[in-house]
Amino acid sequence: MLTNIQVIGIVVASVIGAIGTGLLGFLESDEPFNIRKFASNIIRGGIGGAFSAFGFSTVETVNPWTYLAAFLIGAGFDVYGKRGAGVILGKKEEKPSG
Repeated sequence: MLTNIQVIGIVVASVIGAIGTGLLGFLESDEPFNIRKFASNIIRGGIGGAFSAFGFSTVETVNPWTYLAAFLIGAGFDVYGKRGAGVILGKKEEKPSG
């Protein structure tokens, strides 16, 4: 059974994974920093963290591999959440200026 601090650690690892993918996406783009896009990464990471904490709830012992898996779950959940939202909502067409 996981302790509360271990559950919080798993959620935090997932959020850090999502923040990492957000930072990598920002560094790869030529766009200025947008806090709204970054906040959505944190929210998706929190949702991924809740899923990973629920998934790891039956684990008896927590080791560094558990936190690494939670980190990767958060990163993957953020990436697939972003792609899924793009497919569902569609791409917004930019209006030509002028």
